[in-house]
Amino acid sequence: MKRLFCSVVTDFNGTFDSPVIFHIRAETMDHAEECTREQLVEYGYDKETIDDNFDMFTFPVQEGDIIEA
Repeated sequence: MKRLFCSVVTDFNGTFDSPVIFHIRAETMDHAEECTREQLVEYGYDKETIDDNFDMFTFPVQEGDIIEA
């Protein structure tokens, strides 16, 4: 069963103005991180740049964490 994960990507070189956030439905946290890497590749970053210059923090999102307005 897929769960919702949040991946926050920051970079060490100042490429981004602010952290980039992805919300991904995946079966595992590892799969969510893999999907995040794939998105970054689609945005034009090579895998070496992603591994060397980006910091990725992924965590599961619980229903109680979602704020409704």
